[in-house]
Amino acid sequence: MKNWINRTLLLSAFLIVGLNVSASTSTLPYDLEPVYEWTEYITIDGIRIEYKFVECNNDVVNNQILVLLKYTNTTNETRELSWFTKVFRDGDCVNCHRIGSAEHEHTLKLVPNEVVAGDSHKRNDRRLYIFSNFIELSPGMSNQRLTDFEMINLNVIKY
Repeated sequence: MKNWINRTLLLSAFLIVGLNVSASTSTLPYDLEPVYEWTEYITIDGIRIEYKFVECNNDVVNNQILVLLKYTNTTNETRELSWFTKVFRDGDCVNCHRIGSAEHEHTLKLVPNEVVAGDSHKRNDRRLYIFSNFIELSPGMSNQRLTDFEMINLNVIKY
């Protein structure tokens, strides 16, 4: 009996130590590598879409990392882009159950050679950024991080 209790205690100690070591050394794998220079996401029918991560600590956007988006019409024609945005946090799609809703539907009209880009000093246009995570957590804040995003049903209308 004593032997069984000692083995149980020893096994419990190994499990507790093992869980603490794995929790402190694990890192969240990113499907989407954080990049800090404009990086091409896709070019479709003359519209180039790029993204970059930006740390925002200013009067308008504070304590946040955003993914800014940039759209460039590389043609000599007016084009309208439409899409839905899927967002993945910690590997899970957080909006897949309502992806068809108006909240996630976007359109953007671009005149010839126009460039429209997100800015770390603005958060009024959801087409131009995706929230990634908080820089520093305060009590009650979520520790979830953006691990991927997809622009689905991308359509370009030529005018």
